[in-house]
Amino acid sequence: MSKDENQSPLPPPPSPSLTTQDETAAAASPSVAHDHAGHSHAPPSASYPGQVVVGPSVIDAAGATLSPGQVEDTFYQILSGGARYVLFTSLIDFDLPSLFLSGPRTADEITTWLHLDRHRGRKWLHALTLAGLLSADAPASADGNADAATRRFRLSPAIARMFAAGNHASYFYREFLRYYRASMAQALYPTLRGVPVEYAVRYPPTAPADIALLHEWMRNTALVTLTVLRRHVDYSSVRQLLDVGGGDGTMAMELWRDFPQLNITVFNLPTPVDMLRETAARLGASDRVLGVPGDFRYDDLPVGYDMVMFSRVLADWPPELCRALLQKAHRSLQPGGRLVICEPLADQNPDLALSWEHSYLPYDDFGLNVYKPLSLYQKMLAETGFTVTAIHPRDDNTIHCVIVSEKNS
Repeated sequence: MSKDENQSPLPPPPSPSLTTQDETAAAASPSVAHDHAGHSHAPPSASYPGQVVVGPSVIDAAGATLSPGQVEDTFYQILSGGARYVLFTSLIDFDLPSLFLSGPRTADEITTWLHLDRHRGRKWLHALTLAGLLSADAPASADGNADAATRRFRLSPAIARMFAAGNHASYFYREFLRYYRASMAQALYPTLRGVPVEYAVRYPPTAPADIALLHEWMRNTALVTLTVLRRHVDYSSVRQLLDVGGGDGTMAMELWRDFPQLNITVFNLPTPVDMLRETAARLGASDRVLGVPGDFRYDDLPVGYDMVMFSRVLADWPPELCRALLQKAHRSLQPGGRLVICEPLADQNPDLALSWEHSYLPYDDFGLNVYKPLSLYQKMLAETGFTVTAIHPRDDNTIHCVIVSEKNS
């Protein structure tokens, strides 16, 4: 008998049109009615699997006691996340940031300008305000028609800052939203069953257009990240710096300008290294800025450095590869050399980590657990021969944490 025949058969998968909870409730209670669409309607007193009702509270499967209000709050918190996402994408689709450039607008002005149904458009603006995406100059009154002509809306401060004219980060926000919407368009049920994804994302990218797009993303936010690094890292004492996965050299060229003693090697795939070499030659920096082509997943890193830097690199890869990269960095450093890690951490950026990890679900080139907590970085550094000398958590100015370590002798 085969191994598979020895195993108990798996239960049938849940139907996309009827949840397991619906099926269980329908089977357990003959009084459950069904409408023509096949949806079950349990009476108010129906109980559900995995819950034990004790007076006014509910004990879940883990033994935690939750009040009915907490359970209901959790339900609506989950749904409101979806509502905010849809409302946010509609705000971008209708290009409200451009509409508000000349100042606040009334509901009548907005619905007329955008050719919206007046009643639905007003409800949409109200929902955008509830979601915190718009703000109004006065509370709503009892006269909705008067409000539509006089009450004025504007972008909320965060949205206005996000899409401000001349803000380099606004390019990234729009581009990431475009990518995220593509991943959201993949139906999760068939995707998890292994159905091929129509538009698969290759990482690292191989097509020239995809490579160019990736480095446009990185370039537009590189200097913001460098500001964080310079706040916490003393580059004036460094002579030989290895920037692993350093993009097209945007940060390297800034460091070259500001630290004349610094020799910088950028290790990256051949195409971005070619970009770096062209820029260095044009600016006369080729004597101190060197590009070395390679794939850090498979190739060793060059050696002889007093600082190795991973900036916005390790958060793209699963822990097993990150640990191997830390081992390679250890071999690259001279005795007493320093390792600098600048990454967003899962425990310091829970919403960011969830958004990115969810977006990776359809794309098989991304690994598991790419956004990692500080404790995992600390564990990997200790295992690969480093002593952490400083940790600078994210703050209100950045999503990044900077971890500085020293190579053990």
